[in-house]
Amino acid sequence: MTSVAALQKMDRRLLEAFSRRTVQKLRVIAPLRVVLPHLESFLEKNLSKEILKDALVIRHAYDSPTVENVSQLLFLKTKEIDLEFLKKIEGFLVRVNIPFEQIAPFRTRRINLLLHFSDQIFRKWESGVKIRNAFSKKEFENELNEIFVLYIKETAMLSRAIQLPFFLVPMRDWFSQELQNTMQEIALQLVREVSTAVYRRP
Repeated sequence: MTSVAALQKMDRRLLEAFSRRTVQKLRVIAPLRVVLPHLESFLEKNLSKEILKDALVIRHAYDSPTVENVSQLLFLKTKEIDLEFLKKIEGFLVRVNIPFEQIAPFRTRRINLLLHFSDQIFRKWESGVKIRNAFSKKEFENELNEIFVLYIKETAMLSRAIQLPFFLVPMRDWFSQELQNTMQEIALQLVREVSTAVYRRP
């Protein structure tokens, strides 16, 4: 497996675990049992597009991380993925108008962080250095946590832009806040677990 494929796989597994645990946590909140059946297939497709976007950034980090205006270029490419996603959810009970102007600062910052972090990892791997020897545990956790924080902020904005069936509209703002709180809790757990696994000595 190439280093690009390896890092993309690690990222995919992390996002899948993050999404799965978030949905599992939301299922135990009684009022959300009404909303989730309308949202789970939407969230599943949303996860797929987020994996595609991260894979794009990771590939770019390996191929050409220092291209001029790289974050803007990648933002436009991720926007294309979003627009394809919107086509795929046509006919769903859930609708969303993605507020690109609002999310741009958060997504661009996240792209830059993931790009830089991936580039650092690739450079260390090429030198035969493992991740746990390339960063201190605190540095590693801080990088992952900041990427998650920006992802959660963007998702919170998207959740407030969701157009639910009329009988669920009164729950939208409440759901958005519960989703954000749950994602923050799960992200902290995952960062700790991944960090423990990476820095565990054989």
